[in-house]
Amino acid sequence: LGHVGFSLRRVLIAFGLAVLLGLPLGLLMGWNRTCEKIVAPIFEVLRPIPPIAWIPIVIMWFGIGEFPKVLLVFIGTFVPLVINTSTGIEMVDKINLDVGHVFGGNNRQILTDIVIPTALPSIFAGIRTSVSSGWTTVLAAEMLGARKGLGALVTRGWQGSDMALVLVSVITIAIIGALLSLGLQKLEKVVCPWNN
Repeated sequence: LGHVGFSLRRVLIAFGLAVLLGLPLGLLMGWNRTCEKIVAPIFEVLRPIPPIAWIPIVIMWFGIGEFPKVLLVFIGTFVPLVINTSTGIEMVDKINLDVGHVFGGNNRQILTDIVIPTALPSIFAGIRTSVSSGWTTVLAAEMLGARKGLGALVTRGWQGSDMALVLVSVITIAIIGALLSLGLQKLEKVVCPWNN
Protein backbone atom coordinates (compact mmCIF):
# COMPACT_ATOMS: atom_id res chain seq x y z
CA LEU A 1 0.00 0.00 0.00
CA GLY A 2 2.91 2.34 0.67
CA HIS A 3 4.14 1.85 -2.90
CA VAL A 4 0.62 2.49 -4.23
CA GLY A 5 0.57 5.72 -2.24
CA PHE A 6 3.87 6.89 -3.74
CA SER A 7 2.70 6.20 -7.30
CA LEU A 8 -0.68 7.86 -6.76
CA ARG A 9 0.89 10.89 -5.10
CA ARG A 10 3.18 11.47 -8.09
CA VAL A 11 0.25 11.17 -10.50
CA LEU A 12 -2.03 13.46 -8.48
CA ILE A 13 0.61 16.19 -8.09
CA ALA A 14 1.43 16.14 -11.81
CA PHE A 15 -2.23 15.92 -12.83
CA GLY A 16 -3.16 18.79 -10.51
CA LEU A 17 -0.50 20.98 -12.13
CA ALA A 18 -1.66 19.88 -15.59
CA VAL A 19 -5.25 20.88 -14.76
CA LEU A 20 -4.17 24.25 -13.32
CA LEU A 21 -2.11 25.10 -16.39
CA GLY A 22 -3.67 22.99 -19.15
CA LEU A 23 -7.36 23.81 -18.77
CA PRO A 24 -6.89 27.61 -19.00
CA LEU A 25 -4.46 27.21 -21.91
CA GLY A 26 -6.80 24.86 -23.78
CA LEU A 27 -9.69 27.23 -23.10
CA LEU A 28 -7.69 30.16 -24.43
CA MET A 29 -6.59 28.21 -27.51
CA GLY A 30 -10.15 27.20 -28.33
CA TRP A 31 -11.64 30.65 -27.67
CA ASN A 32 -8.95 32.94 -29.09
CA ARG A 33 -7.92 32.41 -32.71
CA THR A 34 -4.66 34.36 -32.34
CA CYS A 35 -3.58 32.22 -29.39
CA GLU A 36 -4.53 29.08 -31.30
CA LYS A 37 -2.42 30.06 -34.31
CA ILE A 38 0.59 30.66 -32.06
CA VAL A 39 0.32 27.71 -29.65
CA ALA A 40 -1.48 24.95 -31.59
CA PRO A 41 1.49 24.11 -33.88
CA ILE A 42 3.64 23.43 -30.81
CA PHE A 43 1.11 20.90 -29.52
CA GLU A 44 0.78 19.31 -32.94
CA VAL A 45 4.52 18.62 -32.75
CA LEU A 46 4.36 17.37 -29.15
CA ARG A 47 1.22 15.21 -29.52
CA PRO A 48 2.78 12.25 -31.41
CA ILE A 49 5.65 11.93 -28.91
CA PRO A 50 4.82 9.28 -26.28
CA PRO A 51 5.53 10.46 -22.71
CA ILE A 52 8.01 7.64 -22.08
CA ALA A 53 10.13 8.94 -24.97
CA TRP A 54 10.97 11.92 -22.73
CA ILE A 55 12.47 9.66 -20.04
CA PRO A 56 16.11 9.73 -21.29
CA ILE A 57 16.01 13.52 -21.83
CA VAL A 58 14.49 14.23 -18.41
CA ILE A 59 16.94 11.89 -16.64
CA MET A 60 19.92 13.49 -18.41
CA TRP A 61 18.73 16.99 -17.48
CA PHE A 62 17.38 16.42 -13.95
CA GLY A 63 18.73 13.07 -12.71
CA ILE A 64 16.56 10.36 -11.15
CA GLY A 65 15.08 12.13 -8.13
CA GLU A 66 11.45 12.87 -7.36
CA PHE A 67 11.10 15.96 -9.57
CA PRO A 68 11.92 14.15 -12.86
CA LYS A 69 9.23 11.53 -12.18
CA VAL A 70 6.59 14.18 -11.51
CA LEU A 71 7.77 16.13 -14.57
CA LEU A 72 7.39 13.07 -16.80
CA VAL A 73 3.86 12.48 -15.54
CA PHE A 74 3.09 16.18 -16.03
CA ILE A 75 4.21 15.93 -19.67
CA GLY A 76 2.03 12.85 -20.13
CA THR A 77 -1.05 14.53 -18.65
CA PHE A 78 -0.64 18.11 -19.89
CA VAL A 79 -0.64 17.61 -23.66
CA PRO A 80 -3.87 15.54 -24.04
CA LEU A 81 -5.67 17.81 -21.57
CA VAL A 82 -4.84 20.98 -23.52
CA ILE A 83 -5.68 19.43 -26.90
CA ASN A 84 -9.05 17.97 -25.78
CA THR A 85 -10.06 21.18 -24.03
CA SER A 86 -9.19 23.29 -27.07
CA THR A 87 -11.01 20.88 -29.40
CA GLY A 88 -14.09 20.87 -27.17
CA ILE A 89 -14.26 24.67 -27.19
CA GLU A 90 -13.79 24.83 -30.98
CA MET A 91 -16.54 22.24 -31.59
CA VAL A 92 -19.26 24.33 -29.93
CA ASP A 93 -21.92 24.97 -32.57
CA LYS A 94 -21.83 28.54 -33.90
CA ILE A 95 -25.63 28.64 -33.72
CA ASN A 96 -25.40 28.40 -29.92
CA LEU A 97 -23.02 31.36 -29.87
CA ASP A 98 -25.32 33.37 -32.15
CA VAL A 99 -28.29 32.66 -29.85
CA GLY A 100 -26.25 33.91 -26.90
CA HIS A 101 -25.45 37.14 -28.77
CA VAL A 102 -29.08 37.59 -29.83
CA PHE A 103 -30.17 37.41 -26.18
CA GLY A 104 -27.67 40.10 -25.28
CA GLY A 105 -24.96 37.96 -23.73
CA ASN A 106 -21.47 39.39 -23.55
CA ASN A 107 -18.39 37.30 -24.35
CA ARG A 108 -17.82 36.29 -20.72
CA GLN A 109 -21.42 35.13 -20.29
CA ILE A 110 -21.35 33.20 -23.55
CA LEU A 111 -18.09 31.54 -22.53
CA THR A 112 -19.24 30.54 -19.03
CA ASP A 113 -22.93 29.77 -19.77
CA ILE A 114 -22.77 28.24 -23.26
CA VAL A 115 -19.26 27.32 -24.40
CA ILE A 116 -17.79 25.66 -21.30
CA PRO A 117 -20.91 23.55 -20.45
CA THR A 118 -21.10 22.41 -24.10
CA ALA A 119 -17.39 21.54 -24.13
CA LEU A 120 -17.39 19.70 -20.76
CA PRO A 121 -17.81 16.17 -22.25
CA SER A 122 -14.78 16.73 -24.46
CA ILE A 123 -12.85 18.20 -21.53
CA PHE A 124 -13.67 15.12 -19.44
CA ALA A 125 -12.50 12.90 -22.29
CA GLY A 126 -9.19 14.78 -22.07
CA ILE A 127 -9.11 14.33 -18.31
CA ARG A 128 -9.66 10.56 -18.62
CA THR A 129 -6.95 10.32 -21.28
CA SER A 130 -4.61 12.42 -19.13
CA VAL A 131 -5.07 10.31 -16.01
CA SER A 132 -4.58 7.09 -17.98
CA SER A 133 -1.47 8.49 -19.65
CA GLY A 134 -0.16 9.77 -16.31
CA TRP A 135 -0.68 6.39 -14.65
CA THR A 136 1.25 4.50 -17.33
CA THR A 137 3.97 7.16 -17.44
CA VAL A 138 4.59 7.14 -13.69
CA LEU A 139 5.02 3.37 -13.75
CA ALA A 140 7.52 3.58 -16.59
CA ALA A 141 9.38 6.38 -14.80
CA GLU A 142 9.47 4.40 -11.53
CA MET A 143 10.96 1.38 -13.28
CA LEU A 144 14.05 3.49 -13.97
CA GLY A 145 15.78 4.41 -10.75
CA ALA A 146 12.95 4.64 -8.21
CA ARG A 147 13.02 2.87 -4.86
CA LYS A 148 9.35 3.38 -4.06
CA GLY A 149 6.24 2.99 -6.20
CA LEU A 150 4.56 0.18 -8.12
CA GLY A 151 6.95 0.55 -11.05
CA ALA A 152 9.88 0.08 -8.67
CA LEU A 153 8.22 -3.08 -7.31
CA VAL A 154 7.90 -4.50 -10.82
CA THR A 155 11.61 -3.84 -11.41
CA ARG A 156 12.55 -5.37 -8.05
CA GLY A 157 10.55 -8.51 -8.81
CA TRP A 158 11.97 -8.75 -12.32
CA GLN A 159 15.59 -8.33 -11.21
CA GLY A 160 15.13 -10.80 -8.36
CA SER A 161 13.23 -13.32 -10.53
CA ASP A 162 10.31 -12.97 -8.12
CA MET A 163 7.37 -13.73 -10.40
CA ALA A 164 4.84 -13.42 -7.56
CA LEU A 165 5.92 -9.84 -6.81
CA VAL A 166 5.75 -8.90 -10.50
CA LEU A 167 2.26 -10.39 -10.89
CA VAL A 168 0.91 -8.77 -7.72
CA SER A 169 2.31 -5.41 -8.82
CA VAL A 170 0.86 -5.71 -12.33
CA ILE A 171 -2.57 -6.76 -11.02
CA THR A 172 -2.53 -3.85 -8.55
CA ILE A 173 -1.61 -1.47 -11.37
CA ALA A 174 -4.54 -2.76 -13.45
CA ILE A 175 -7.02 -2.50 -10.55
CA ILE A 176 -6.01 1.07 -9.66
CA GLY A 177 -6.12 2.13 -13.32
CA ALA A 178 -9.65 0.72 -13.62
CA LEU A 179 -10.75 2.43 -10.37
CA LEU A 180 -9.40 5.78 -11.54
CA SER A 181 -11.29 5.44 -14.82
CA LEU A 182 -14.50 4.40 -13.04
CA GLY A 183 -14.21 7.30 -10.59
CA LEU A 184 -13.84 9.80 -13.44
CA GLN A 185 -16.86 8.32 -15.25
CA LYS A 186 -18.96 8.76 -12.09
CA LEU A 187 -17.69 12.34 -11.68
CA GLU A 188 -18.55 13.13 -15.30
CA LYS A 189 -22.14 11.92 -14.76
CA VAL A 190 -22.44 14.26 -11.79
CA VAL A 191 -20.82 17.29 -13.47
CA CYS A 192 -22.51 16.94 -16.88
CA PRO A 193 -25.75 14.98 -16.40
CA TRP A 194 -27.10 16.28 -19.72
CA ASN A 195 -24.53 14.17 -21.56
CA ASN A 196 -25.80 10.81 -20.17
